[in-house]
Amino acid sequence: MAGRHVPMTIDAARGFIRRQFATTVGSESIEAAAGLGRVVAGDLRANADLPRFNASAMDGYAVRTADLDGANLKILRVVGRSLAGHPAQMELGEGEAMRVLTGAVLPTGADRVLKQEDCVESNGWIAPSLPLSGRPHVRMKAEDVARGAVVIADGTRLGARHLALLGSLGIDLIRVHRPLRVALFSTGDEVSPGPVLGEGLIGDANRPMLWALLREFGCVVSDGGIIPDDQEQLTGILLAAAQDNDLMITTGGMSVGDEDHLTSVIRRRGFLEFWRLNVRPGKPVGFGDIDDCPVLGLPGNPIAAMVMFLMLGLPLIAQLSGERADYPKFLKLPMATALDKNAGWWEAIPARLCAGPGGNTCVEAVEKRGSAMLSSLVAADGFIILPEGTGPVTAGDEVDFLFLTGS
Repeated sequence: MAGRHVPMTIDAARGFIRRQFATTVGSESIEAAAGLGRVVAGDLRANADLPRFNASAMDGYAVRTADLDGANLKILRVVGRSLAGHPAQMELGEGEAMRVLTGAVLPTGADRVLKQEDCVESNGWIAPSLPLSGRPHVRMKAEDVARGAVVIADGTRLGARHLALLGSLGIDLIRVHRPLRVALFSTGDEVSPGPVLGEGLIGDANRPMLWALLREFGCVVSDGGIIPDDQEQLTGILLAAAQDNDLMITTGGMSVGDEDHLTSVIRRRGFLEFWRLNVRPGKPVGFGDIDDCPVLGLPGNPIAAMVMFLMLGLPLIAQLSGERADYPKFLKLPMATALDKNAGWWEAIPARLCAGPGGNTCVEAVEKRGSAMLSSLVAADGFIILPEGTGPVTAGDEVDFLFLTGS
């Protein structure tokens, strides 16, 4: 595929990434509490049952079902208490009940809990009210997780919910993949590193946007700044970054202008796997390697850079960092209004969520749609994705919706 100038499909580009790349980073042991955003290396198994014991799910009274025989229902003597963290040290006998609070160990002999509002207590006795609830209000040992079961699969990127499970199991150390090291650059003489001072200069929107997205996915980002339109300087900077990073991401310099040098640099020091896609926005995107370090060249226009990062960058990062996930993740939603579309290309359109007929969630395109219009990105919740072959869509048609986070 080297040197292709005929735009290829985005599905073909994504397929190349899936086929050609595997995990490139090693693993290390870390404290589980520091695992947010890290990718698990190897299945994590439960070291205990959850719950660890039969527990009360309500505040009330632990009883024996055998003592609650319909018409012959009798009052029960309260013989003690079992509190969370302070289990009772006695067995429940016939005709007995025990005061229990939510989360407390269910005393031996008991098999259900009566809610306190379903009982009348007086002088150490309770009288259950009728009719009895069909639910036993007991959390049975191991009903959530059984000891030895895989609770977090290999290749999972850890989120808050995973840390909650690890904390409940009391797992202190976990094995995770090393964070992916990514060098991030903007290119172009027109890009200003700070306040836009001179005529013809523009502020750097892409680096802070991509830096934030990369950090969200657990990457260690090396900010390479802005590289001017000088081929030799560009070559030197990228060659140096290739030695210390697992991936390089650039924005700008991937078109066919006189000062667009990135494709030439990649061809001189590596291999240009694909360049230019049949997409809108984001056609001038390319991928290759420099001294065996993968380099993703994104368009200079911010919306195009965002779209191509979500569509190509996230799958690549997942592959390299050992994450077993299919990015980006789409949601099927109906259109709120009609939308024109040329069937000849793949298109991503900034869009926001809205309430449709009956209050169901729909999507609608934002008013401004230019690939350099950051106001449309701020107004959007994500992108409507319309594949090649899709023509105009009408209100009510289901479309793929991609959130700005890609997941």
